[in-house]
Amino acid sequence: MWLEFNRATLLGLSDASLSGHEPACVGGDILAVLDIILREPGIDARRVVVAGSSFGGWNALGGGALNDPRVRGIVNFYGGVQAESCHASGEALRNGAAALGARSRTPSIWFYGDNDHLFPRPTRQAMVRAYRAAGGQAQLVPFGRFLFDSHKLLSFPEGIPVFAPSLDAFLSHLGLPARLTHPEYLPLTSPPASGYARIDDVAAVPDLTEPARASYRSFLAQPFPRAFVIAPGKLAVHRSGGFDPLARCLAECRARSAECHAYAVDDRVVWTPQSPAL
Repeated sequence: MWLEFNRATLLGLSDASLSGHEPACVGGDILAVLDIILREPGIDARRVVVAGSSFGGWNALGGGALNDPRVRGIVNFYGGVQAESCHASGEALRNGAAALGARSRTPSIWFYGDNDHLFPRPTRQAMVRAYRAAGGQAQLVPFGRFLFDSHKLLSFPEGIPVFAPSLDAFLSHLGLPARLTHPEYLPLTSPPASGYARIDDVAAVPDLTEPARASYRSFLAQPFPRAFVIAPGKLAVHRSGGFDPLARCLAECRARSAECHAYAVDDRVVWTPQSPAL
């Protein structure tokens, strides 16, 4: 497999079986979409940021390398690309990052975690070093471990406080809006882990009826994001998936009880005997 930027600033991905094909015009596609969007009234063409995650993050870097004056910044969430036929993808990504950095004059911010199942720490470190050494502007935000896979940062509401402060600062530095204007669209802030019990300790859940304990066992089998809310001695509610399962649980519980407590969120118990009702 090889990654290249040709003279027309096109990003290519190929292996021996694709060596005769023209590379895909990733950056050009992004700017073509931008041309269409900017026809809409009320959109400020002077304040555009291109963002993407995973392959979309890599594409965003490709768009930034076109140096379109309308694009003020690039946001790369754990960007990269892999192909099963490529046995040296880390080296290819490093070389590709160098090619992008050599052309780009657009400021960028990169978010990568330590338990990313696709792009481990040595890979992203080599990428950002190559990008910067070639002349690219890249602010790296290494946010450590995130749940079970840092490549899922944007999939869970817990990711917002991980990336939002750095992203807001980046936008502010570019002279772009970075003030929270609609907090009602954000998910509820989950209480921190309490250490009260292990997440899989069904017997530790307080004052539950047997049906409610069965509900907790069902909760443990659900994928993230998930939440379990109790009204001690009365009922238990669990929800999984969607943007804000904790808020949905609390709304359902409050419809039936005046005293509702978050017991568990994702992989952690957040309840304590002194927990206030939410």
